[in-house]
Amino acid sequence: VVTLFSLHVRAVQNVSVHLCDKLAAHPSEQTSVTVGKIFDKIDADAAITACVDAVKSYPDVARFQFQLGRAYDKKGQSVTGVQWYRESARHGHTIAQYNIGIAYTFGTGVEQDYTEGVYWFQQSAEQGFSLAQYQLANAYLYGEGVKKSYVKAAIWNKKAAEQGISVAQFNIGYAYHQGEGIEQNYVEAAKWYKKAAEQGEAGAQFNLAQIYYYGEGIEQDYTRAFEWFHRAAKQGDVNGMTNLGMMLLEAKGTNKNVLEAISWLNKA
Repeated sequence: VVTLFSLHVRAVQNVSVHLCDKLAAHPSEQTSVTVGKIFDKIDADAAITACVDAVKSYPDVARFQFQLGRAYDKKGQSVTGVQWYRESARHGHTIAQYNIGIAYTFGTGVEQDYTEGVYWFQQSAEQGFSLAQYQLANAYLYGEGVKKSYVKAAIWNKKAAEQGISVAQFNIGYAYHQGEGIEQNYVEAAKWYKKAAEQGEAGAQFNLAQIYYYGEGIEQDYTRAFEWFHRAAKQGDVNGMTNLGMMLLEAKGTNKNVLEAISWLNKA
């Protein structure tokens, strides 16, 4: 009897993959139960049915509460979605905490409250969730719901950047470049701009091109500058288009091409 009881308890604690997981798990789900679905791909009605069953069967499993919240959110029932996010967040679910922070920041399903948003971003960020770290950095950067602090913004942007969040990589690169909340360091700026640029951040591509153009923290290289201005320009960055056009006119880092230069300058 003791052996059977022990096995039963262990089975409940290690909940197997449920249909709710398959229909509504987040791609970054902390317990890695199955391949997650991006929000737009959730079948709301099927997910709600499955996740209601999962919550009834396993009322103390935070991920099912979170997934039910996602399902209601996708259905357009954001008030109910937030209620389930909150229940999951109370059990420490990091993405649920982040989602509540987003809800309060934008007033979705709840009355807009930046201070409450920051509270939930902080809970999630301290557990290591990268998107919450980035949002918390933004709150400190712009003074939304918290006293503005470039120092704290840099701290949280760096944490998010180290986890691969491209816009945070751009932001910490900019902080190093300008000495904003952190000691100015062109080498670090170049490093972080490059990481963000390689992930497609147009602003980082432009700034990296500038660094190559002027040789700030990196060896001056007009060819590389031209390459990164070109990448930024192709994404619609007006300053990138302008600088690209000027480099084509001046034959810096590329062959002179007046017609192409005029084309980029006209686009700008």
